[in-house]
Amino acid sequence: MSEFPEPSSEYYVTERFELAGGQTVTEFVAGPFDDPDDARHARDFIRHDAPSRRVRCVEVVSFGDCLSGPKEKAARSES
Repeated sequence: MSEFPEPSSEYYVTERFELAGGQTVTEFVAGPFDDPDDARHARDFIRHDAPSRRVRCVEVVSFGDCLSGPKEKAARSES
C-alpha cells in the first residue's frame, strides 16, 4: 500500500474578471464534472450563449483528504 493516496481529478468551468488596477479574479462557474468532455460542453454552451464571457476549463487534482493523515486516522480508531 502506498503512503500517498491516488490522485483524483474534477473538472470545472471558470471565468476570469479584470479588476481596477489590472488585478484578476477567477470564479468557478460550473462543475464539478467527473469527465473533462462534460466540462468542455458546459464551457461551449456558455460561450455560445454569451460570447463575451472569458470562460475556460480547469482540472483540479486532489490527493485525498488532507485532514485524514496517519495521526487523524489513529485518533479516530481509538475512540
